[in-house]
Formats: sequence, structure tokens, C-alpha cells
Amino acid sequence: MAPRDHTRKLLSQQNYRFFKLQYSASYSPFIQSPILSDFKHPLHPLLKRTEEQREGKGLWWHVTTNFESSKTKVVRSWLRRRLHNAFLEELKERDITEDGTILRMSDHLKGLSGLQKALEAGQVVTLTGSIRMQAQNTLVTAKYAEVRKETGSLVDALLKIRNSTLPRSPQQATKRGPQTQGGKVPPSKQLFGSIMPVATHPARKSADENMK
Repeated sequence: MAPRDHTRKLLSQQNYRFFKLQYSASYSPFIQSPILSDFKHPLHPLLKRTEEQREGKGLWWHVTTNFESSKTKVVRSWLRRRLHNAFLEELKERDITEDGTILRMSDHLKGLSGLQKALEAGQVVTLTGSIRMQAQNTLVTAKYAEVRKETGSLVDALLKIRNSTLPRSPQQATKRGPQTQGGKVPPSKQLFGSIMPVATHPARKSADENMK
């Protein structure tokens, strides 16, 4: 399965009640997008320069609200802070920093052999991509434990997505198919590895001799 399809499948399996999720495998400034796409906006030059200087690594994540969340500004601020804290606490519970760096092995990484192998090898591993969580009005009456559980399921999905981009074992890391020449697979090794030309294939040759 292609990485993009795998990511879409993982996230589509989640049913988030307290926020709407927007995800990008690349680095996208979701909040500033309307301003960045409006060349006439007075803040466009400043935000464009800021985004160009921002380093594209780790996990970019944002929590937003709108009038669907609440019509009251005070409540919207509370919802944003509540969802932000819940997601941050779930990251910390898994020994992940705010920017998505996985600090050490934890029970939450069981079954994610790609991440385990990378950490055992001393590699710096981070969650990647960009997410935006837009708080819903259901968050107003939700128990905080439920919010934690839902944001935790999102973190687990992000871990699975990151794991899918890594080799799961040393054998898989070395089995990368035929060697390439100049970035291209040699014609004799396409599709099935080493393929003999049809004219010299033993079975075809013996059949031709019998027909003579």
C-alpha cells in the first residue's frame, strides 16, 4: 500500500467527536493559509517571510476554534486551551516532545518495529507532517478523560503513520529490490529481478528446437 493511501486509511478509521482533523504529510501552515494566499493582505509579506524561514521538520500542530465551537470568545479560548493541553499531555505520556521528537522507548511503541529499530540504533526519530485540530462544541460538555483518550488515539495514529515509513527489520531494510544504474532499474532486472531475454530462455529454447 502506498504511504499516502496507508495514511488516509489510518486516519479514516478514527472517529473524532471533539475536533475536526486536518492532516498533511508535508508542512502546511493551516492557520496562516488564507493570509498567505492573499497577496493584498497587509500581513502577507511578514507571514510569507516567517514561513520561508521556518524549518520543515518534526510535527507542526495547531488547535483552532470558530463560531461552530462557541459563539462566546471566552469559551472558545477555553476550548482551544483544553484541547491543546490534552494533546500535549498525550504526547508527554508517550515520551514525545511538543515538536514530535520521540525521546525513548515506551509501551505505546509495542508492535511498531520500525520505530523500535530506529530508536535502538540511536537514531533521532520524530513525528512528521502537519495537523490542525478544530474544536467542536461537543468539547464543552466532554469529560477531560474522554478528551485525553481521543487525542491519545490521534497520537497513536501518527505513530503508526511514522512507523509505516521505516523498515520494520534489518532484513527489510536491506531487501530494497534490484540495484539501480543512474537512478533507473536495468531493463534485465525490471519487475521480477533477474529476467533472461525471451530468446535465450531455456524453456523457450527447447520448445523452438522441438518444432524444428
